[in-house]
Amino acid sequence: MATQPVLKKEFILPAVGLLIIAAIILLFFFLPAKTPETNRIIEENLEGLPLATETTEANLADRELFELSAEKVVQTVDGKKFAGYAYNGQYPGPLLKVKQGSKVKVLFKNNLPEPTTVHWHGLRLENRFDGVPKVTQEEVKPGDSFEYELSFPDAGLYWYHPHVREDRQQEFGLYGTILVEPKENELNEMREEVLVLDDLLFEGDKVPAFEEKEANFAIMGRFGSVMLVNGKTDFRLDAKAGEPIRLYLLNAANVRPFRFAIEDIKLKVVGGDAGFFGTPFFADNVTLGPSERAIVEVFFEEVGGFTIQNNTPLGITPLGKVVVSPNEISLSAKESFEELQENVLSKEEIEKFKPFFGQDPDFEYELLIRWPVMDRMMQGMPHGGSMRGMHGSDDGIEWEDSMKEINEITTTEEITWIIRDALTKKENMDFFQTVKKGDIKKIRLHNLENSSHPMQHPVHLHGNRFLVVAVDGVPNEKLVWKDSVLVPTGKTVDLLVDFSNPGDWMIHCHIAEHLEAGMMSMVKVEENI
Repeated sequence: MATQPVLKKEFILPAVGLLIIAAIILLFFFLPAKTPETNRIIEENLEGLPLATETTEANLADRELFELSAEKVVQTVDGKKFAGYAYNGQYPGPLLKVKQGSKVKVLFKNNLPEPTTVHWHGLRLENRFDGVPKVTQEEVKPGDSFEYELSFPDAGLYWYHPHVREDRQQEFGLYGTILVEPKENELNEMREEVLVLDDLLFEGDKVPAFEEKEANFAIMGRFGSVMLVNGKTDFRLDAKAGEPIRLYLLNAANVRPFRFAIEDIKLKVVGGDAGFFGTPFFADNVTLGPSERAIVEVFFEEVGGFTIQNNTPLGITPLGKVVVSPNEISLSAKESFEELQENVLSKEEIEKFKPFFGQDPDFEYELLIRWPVMDRMMQGMPHGGSMRGMHGSDDGIEWEDSMKEINEITTTEEITWIIRDALTKKENMDFFQTVKKGDIKKIRLHNLENSSHPMQHPVHLHGNRFLVVAVDGVPNEKLVWKDSVLVPTGKTVDLLVDFSNPGDWMIHCHIAEHLEAGMMSMVKVEENI
């Protein structure tokens, strides 16, 4: 499972890339030396730590109290053991199943040796329970507790993870999922499975150390060397011929985009981050940036094994397999699966927002990097000093880490990743937008390609939802409610945001290392008085 895809011939670097590579080599001589004591976060002593266990399900009734703890455990991945983190000792954390419209309380206890919080990703919940330190709450210190109150106005798959040093805590294993079942029969009843996609980086049999005070791998993010489904490199899903299965997919990786596919099987795409498509569609694969989700349905007619894949332009990496056993196939079940039946409730709700699709953008954000050492070295080079020409794919997505050595030693002290207001040129937390509850606003995201290292950014908006209405000015016909969107290099993406939830909300890149490097801003949604 640890095999990495081989770069195809059409992605071989052009001549200008050689000049850029030479600049990167020279860069080693300009970066400050890291002393051994600067990155001693990996703990070698596993004695006395409990073994991580597999995910369990918790079916929560309305108003129920659920207890959740974060603690140190021994993780075992690809036969390698290391001291990691887990929620309730489980990797991934517990799957919470709730009904749309319900509310629950979660009493969280921090048993880690460092502060943390829990962010309830994608939920339109009360602002004070959003889990963002210094914005909605203080960090939960070791040994302390915090009670969260969660509400679930939207059906779909959501997840929870820290908002303190995500690059380390989430990579160590702190994440879990929430399946919100629709209160009305929006989907046909069928077997449902949650698949969490992730990766983990090893050097030999060790997890490379993390910096204590800032994130390393700050350029590209920490791409993993092994890929995981539900914490396993050998994931297996048993199925029966003729049995339709609904898969809820989540990308929980620090940086890696996944292009999910199943060998020789068409995916029926029925939902996204925070809802369902008005009209589902068939696809060979679905692309998920970090934090994005998809809901797909599959139907197996033949008996045998089918490889679950990360199928990217650079090659195919197996993630696991589906093993299909013999069973009587119902013709009506097959016909029902092949029918692209409209989701009337979702279609009608989205239709209400169509009058706003053509409006001019209210806010425009630019996505870029400031890397002073490289910026100076790249002056006068072709393509305006951009490194875009040296990386893998023409789709504006870097599917692998093509510069691991320089990436690993570069920390957030050396670079700043930026969300910039296109009008005022203010950056990151030096500016925020203010809107009123109930406003429908268009946000235009420009991912600038003329910088020292442009790359894709999965942009996440807390506490509110949006529709991706256009890409590079072309209207998007496949509409679904989302809270995260992958913006490739050089692309312009228009979001129509339903600001229904008051409070102070973050908007940021969900590549964990980019967040640590400053790539975040705020939107204040004010109550109407």
